[in-house]
Formats: sequence, structure tokens, C-alpha cells
Amino acid sequence: MRFLGASFIALACCSVPAWAGDDVLYGDAPEWVDSFDISSITPQSNVPLVLLDIQQRIENNQLVTYSDRAFKLDSPEAVTSAGTVSTLWLPDKGDLTVNRLDILRDGKTIHVLDALAADNKERFTVLRREQQLEQRSIDGLLTATMTVPDLRVGDILRVTTSTTLKDATLDGNVQATQPLFADPQKAGYAHYSLSWPEGEQVSWRAGPFVDGVEESSKNGYHYASIALPLPKREDMPSDAPMRYLRAPLFQATTYKDWKDVSSSFADLYSTEGKLAAAQGLEAEVNRIKAASADPLQRAALALQLVQDDISYLANGMNGGNYVPQSPAQTWAKRYGDCKAKTVLLLTLLHAMDIEAEAALVSSTIGDAVPELLPMPADFDHVLVRAMIGGREYWLDGTAAGTRITDIDGVPPFFNALPLRAEGADLIALPERPLAQPNVFSKITLDESAGFDLPVIFTIDANFIGPIAAQLRPLVLQGTDENIDKFSQTFSDEMFGNAVISERKLSYDVKTGVLTASIKGVTSNRWSFKRGKAQQTFDNFDISDVRFAPDRARSLWRDIPVSFRVSPIHSEILTTIALPSQQGDYTLVGKPDIAANVINMDLTRTATLNDKELTIQTNRGEFPKEIQPGNISAEKAKTARLDAKTLRLEAVPKGERVWELSSKDLTARTATLREIYAAAIAKDPKETAPLRSRALFRQTIRDYEGTYEDLTAQLEIEPTAELYLWRAWIDRALEDDDQAIADTREAFALEPTPDHAWEEARVLKLAGDYDSALKVIANYEGQIEDDIEFTTERADILGAQGKTEEGLEIINSELVEKPNNPYLLEISCWHRGKWNVGLDDVLSVCTQAIENSSSVSSAMDGRALAYFRLAENESAIEDLNNALEIEPDRQGARYLRGIVRLANGDKGGQKDVDQALRDYPHLQRDYARYDLGVK
Repeated sequence: MRFLGASFIALACCSVPAWAGDDVLYGDAPEWVDSFDISSITPQSNVPLVLLDIQQRIENNQLVTYSDRAFKLDSPEAVTSAGTVSTLWLPDKGDLTVNRLDILRDGKTIHVLDALAADNKERFTVLRREQQLEQRSIDGLLTATMTVPDLRVGDILRVTTSTTLKDATLDGNVQATQPLFADPQKAGYAHYSLSWPEGEQVSWRAGPFVDGVEESSKNGYHYASIALPLPKREDMPSDAPMRYLRAPLFQATTYKDWKDVSSSFADLYSTEGKLAAAQGLEAEVNRIKAASADPLQRAALALQLVQDDISYLANGMNGGNYVPQSPAQTWAKRYGDCKAKTVLLLTLLHAMDIEAEAALVSSTIGDAVPELLPMPADFDHVLVRAMIGGREYWLDGTAAGTRITDIDGVPPFFNALPLRAEGADLIALPERPLAQPNVFSKITLDESAGFDLPVIFTIDANFIGPIAAQLRPLVLQGTDENIDKFSQTFSDEMFGNAVISERKLSYDVKTGVLTASIKGVTSNRWSFKRGKAQQTFDNFDISDVRFAPDRARSLWRDIPVSFRVSPIHSEILTTIALPSQQGDYTLVGKPDIAANVINMDLTRTATLNDKELTIQTNRGEFPKEIQPGNISAEKAKTARLDAKTLRLEAVPKGERVWELSSKDLTARTATLREIYAAAIAKDPKETAPLRSRALFRQTIRDYEGTYEDLTAQLEIEPTAELYLWRAWIDRALEDDDQAIADTREAFALEPTPDHAWEEARVLKLAGDYDSALKVIANYEGQIEDDIEFTTERADILGAQGKTEEGLEIINSELVEKPNNPYLLEISCWHRGKWNVGLDDVLSVCTQAIENSSSVSSAMDGRALAYFRLAENESAIEDLNNALEIEPDRQGARYLRGIVRLANGDKGGQKDVDQALRDYPHLQRDYARYDLGVK
């Protein structure tokens, strides 16, 4: 907590007057307390919190808090947990009085404090325990702690304390803030009340969604009280403003209004005479003035001085929760909290005649502040509001890395209270984006190797302001492992599945810019349909904005949507070197757009020529609320933006990988191979680069290299999926024994029906039909979904020459499941492969096409049937259509080559050669069907 309000003191139950000391006091509760009779609570109750009674009184400019709590110790763990009682207080503000510490056991009450006092034994021990040093916070709290003797399972432990709070900083005012808990939390009895003398000006408020506060008068005092727990709260959408999500509170205060709060704190932030008192500070002012005559640049330099040269340390001792230390102290000690940094910054700005004032904010529930009672406890932070050139700037001395480029950023605090001698009301913080980018990324993507090959990328990114400051320790003190992790995460966010070969991070203290340079490879993003290639640019585009708030419940329909984000302006310049063919590229979608959507300002420009595509985007995000009446319109705007997604289309001409010669592939992939080698050499035990290179090597038909990379991965972390992948490579390398061994290893790791089926299939392809049938027998008829095992058995029968028997098995299944797309396609293929049942094969194959979700596969099967029927032209027509839908369907290309050659078309040899480049085992597979090049 950067700004310790009275809410912190009240919640810690450590309210004490200014004349207090360091000792725990013991005595009776205040006379006005109405002590609860705990015997009225059923002892058999299983609720751990037996009693919670909080009574507060505002009187004589102070707040007195009486707290009575009792806990049932129903387990050894509860005894251990409750065995040490601790309570906190601030000795510079008051006393802590322990009224009671009792054990209730078997209907009797044991007065622990009296027993210890009678035996001259120590009761509470006082410790100074700074609990937030890791957050650079010294709160001055003392801890009173006591180990309760002779606690037993079944006991009820009751602890009662009284505290007082009188803070001289509040100038005679009093404030109270009490959390109110709700169902499903339970208590045997829970109650809260606040009282004050009748006629005294005290305001109170409870919320949000709190009903049931009762008011009454007794003995000259006015009471506001409420029974706890509150009814279970309605769920709220997570994107609601904090005024809907915050925990319920009861507040009370003697402050009249916001102006009263503002004026009472203004003098604490006066800078009169403070520059001269701070030795050496005036020299800093003169240095800044000499560096620039521009008031905004001067403000940025002053803010940099406060952020960079003054470390953060919150000091809540001796009134420090509200009173800032002087600029002289801060400058001499080189540390301070938000209050100290704000006064120091104001001193610098005023010395340069820059209009500026302090302003209180809530860093957590800023949008809820207008619903709270006016009191200092509403705020936990203070910063500077400056007016320069007619524009409002919010300068936070506790932030880091702010420079002139992002000084106009508005933090997500929503409301602020300027501190002025004449007083001020709350003001709303402006909703605006950063004028300049604080993240700039220059990305190059080299796709020139081809449509099917990995993409070489480089990223040169500049981070400015708080983002750079947050990352700065990574550059100055980070390990290689941490830098690698950052580089990988950043690259994956851009591309996904990035393999990094080079990375470098640097930080420029003067400009506050952190630079990241990364090089590597990533997956190709081209997709193919009916002979046309296309890709979109979601990671670099701005059209991927999503806005779908859930406001379906009637209770939620009038709730705004809140974007509680720190301002960020990201600019990305992407240059894509396209595959080397000339022309035939089309950019679909409006290249240039500008839009204001939800909490974003967006722009995009795109330019396409024969060799490269350039896209420049700007996305500025800032804190904002979308009012209920505007939600529908904003949804429509995001939908229209989504329709403007850029898409690049192309008709590849001789650029697919199977169309390239080995020599051409070797030349095109030289740089890719170097990058992969460098990435793997950095950490040979990292599997991700090995996996990526295995995919790359498989794509370029380097099956030996693929096998090598898969084997390396298996040695590091064996998985069933890797063994099955390697089994496929084994077949490409014509190593049937190894393929069988790998499928069996996969099954050993994960003995699933799917893996058993893979083993049976590989055994079949290797010609070991008996072993394949044994595997199938273990599952066919033994599991609910055994259709694939049944059809695999039919295929084995076909391979054994029992073609009619195999077809009868498939037909029997079709009787039970007519029009089943899978069975229709299997029947079509079985007839064509094994040259059986040709009398009605075309009808079956056409049904398969009409019902299949994989039309190209069914067309491929019908083409084989046409070829068996010597209807070669129809076969070629189906194969052409199948390849138009799925250009990399090499089985169809191989079959087309066979048919063309059978027709006397020598061009068919090209189809055969291209197919075998990708899948050399096709020749063996089709030879099983007595098909091949004659």
C-alpha cells in the first residue's frame, strides 16, 4: 500500500490516541459497550466463528473500537492455529487495551489473563514486526502476541480488545471504515454498530448492495447497526466497474464534503520555502532548465529525476501514513513513498513555474470513490496533476521509466481529489490514448523459400516507459535463462511456435528505451483450398478486437463494462517477403482503416507489390467505461471491424514443395538449416527446436534427418505420439521392422485402442497379416466403437486375396448403418483397391462423396473405381477435382500419373515423380493393389 489511509488502521484494529505508548494495557471495556452474552449461542454449533461483535463510537474527536471475537476449536489444527493470539497497533497514535481473553470449556469460563497475572507470568509480549519490508514499506506497527496456555479441542477461545484512534493530521475529524462480511461466511452471532452523540454531525453510508442498517437513539447517542452476515451477494460480471465488485463496507465520517477533505490536506503539499531547504536540489532545477526551454520536456526530466533517483520506501511511523516527509529529507535520504515523491516533484515543477497540484486517488477502486463518503481513507495513493500548454498531465513519482514519449498517459484511477487550500470536488480523469507509441515493433518475415516452408523472422522491438522499466532488471541482472524465456514468450505471442537462434536485449538509461532484437523461424501460415493459397495476419492486424460482455441476466443489463488497463500504444510495422513467384497476389479487405472501438484507437495501412507486403498498425488502449446504452453499438463496431480482416491470396505457380527439385530445395533452405542448427546447438536438450526441425526436414523430404530429430526427442522425453510419428518415417525409409517396433513402443506407453489400431495397420502394410489379425481380435467385438478394427480386418482379407469376404464384412456393417459416410468411403476404396464389387461401385462411391466430410478422399476413391472400369477420363476428372481441393494429396497425384501414363500421356511421369518425392512408400502401397508404373 503506497498511501496508508485510516481504513488500514481501522482494519488492523490498532486505533490509538496521539498520547499513547508502546505497552499493552489491560482493563475493562468502555462503559458504553453492550457486551454480548455468549451463553445464548448453542454450544453444539459447528460454525468456527462463534462470535463477532464490533462496536464503535465517535466522540471527542476520536474513534473507539470495541472488538469481541470467539472461535470454536473443533480440531487439532484449529487449536494450533488459534494457539497464538496477535493484535497490532500504531504506538505513535494510541493504546491497545486487552479487555478479556477467556477459554470456555464444559460450561465453565477460564479467565486466562487473571490466571497469568496471579502467577506473575507474562501475558502479551510486544514485538516490532515490519510485515511489508519486501514491498519497501515501514508501517511502524507493533505486534502484541501471546501463546494461550492449555488450549484443547472443543474449547471456545474469546478475545476482546478496545482501541482508540485520534489522528492529529485529520484536524479534529474522525473517520471509520468497517468491512461487512456476507453469506456463505457464517457466524454464531455477528453484529456491527456505530454510535455518536446526538446532535453531532456524523454521516454514514453502507454499500454496495447493503440493506438492513437500523438507526436508533439511546442515552443521548445515535446508533446505526446491522446484523451479520449480510445476505449472499448476487454474482457480478468480472468486467463490471469496481463499484459493483468491491467488498461491502460501512463508513462514517465527520467530514462535511470533498472540499473539506481537500482543504484539510492541502497544506501538507505546500512547496513554499522547500526548495532552498533541500541542499543540492536547486542545482537540479537549474540543470533541467538548461537542458530544455519546453515546459513539458522540463516536467518529463523532473519526473525522471524523482522516479529514477529516489527509491520507493513507505514510512508510516510518527504520523507518516498521511504526513509526507520534506523534500530536504527525501533528497538527502534518496528514498520516499508516494507522498514524499509527490511533494518533491511539486517542488521541482513550481520552481520552474509549471502549474501543478497534488491529487489523491484510489489505485484499486477508483471508479467507486464518488459513491463513498468523503474521507481520506477512500484513497491509497497521491500523485501530481499538472497543466501544461492547456493539457492535463498525471505524473506519478512512484511509477518508473516515464519519458516525454509517454508522459501523457492517464492511469486507471478514474477519479481524483485535487488538494487545494480553498478545497476541491472530485474530478474525473480523462479517457484518452497515448499520443505516441510506448511499444514499437519492426517485424520482418521472409517467406521467400516457398509456400510450404518455415518462415524466417526478425523482431526489433522498442519498449518505452513503465514497460521498459519493468523489464530493465532483465537486462541488467537477468540470467541467460530468464532472457531466453522472455524472448521465447514475446516471439510466441507474435507468431506461435517460434524457434529462436539469436536474441539481444539492451537498455538506454537516458531515453528509457529497452530494445529487444530476436531472430528465428516460425511456422508457415499459408493455407490452401481449391488450388488457392491464403493467409491472414491476426497477430499483426488490428481487426481481431473481441467485445462480448455477458449482460444476459436482467440484473446485469444496466452495468457498464470497465477497462481497468494502464495506457498502452503499440505500433507494429510488418514487412513480409513473399514466395519468389511474381504477381498473382491479391490483398482482400480494405487496406487502410481508422476506428475508435470500445477503449481503443486503431489504425492500419497496408501496401502490396510483387515481392512484399507491408502492414503498419497502431493500437492505443486506455482506461474507459462503456455505458450500458452503448454496449450494443460497440459490439456492432467490433463486428464491422472483424469483417475488415486482411487476407492475402495467391495462386502458387511451381512453388509447392513437391514441385521443387532437390537442388532447388537445398538452395532455398540453406539459411533455414543454419538457423535451426544454431537454435538446437544452444540447448540440445530442448525438445521444441528439435520438433520444429523434424517437421521442416519432413517437409523437404529429408527423412533421414527427420528420423534423427525424432530419435533425439525420444531420448529426452519419449511419448506415444513421437513413436507413431517415427513409425511413419520408418515406412518412408522402407524399414518395416522399425516401424512395427515403434508402434509397439507407442502402445506400451499408452495402451489405447487407437494405438493398437496403428500397430495393426503397420503390421498389415509390412505384410504380417497374421500378427495384424491377432491385434484386431483383441478389440473387435470387445469395445463399443470397433468399426475401424472391423474395416481393417476387411482390408487384410482383401490383401490376402479374400476380396469378396472383406467386402461382405463392410456391407454387413452398412446394413446396420446405412449412409454412414465412413463405411461408404471404405466400401468405395475396398472395391477399387481390390478390384471387387465393381457392378455397383460407382453408386457406392458417389454416395460416399455426397455424404463425406472429406470430399477429396472420396473423389480419390471413385477415381480408382473409374480406372478399374477403364473409364480413364472420368478418373482423371475426379483426381483433378480432388487435387484442386487438397493439392498436397499425393496419393491422388500418384494415381493420376498412373492413369495418364496408361492413356499414353507422358506428362503422367511428372505426377508420379512429384508424389514419390513426398511419399516414397506410395509405390509399395499401390503395388499391393497391383497398380503402378508399367
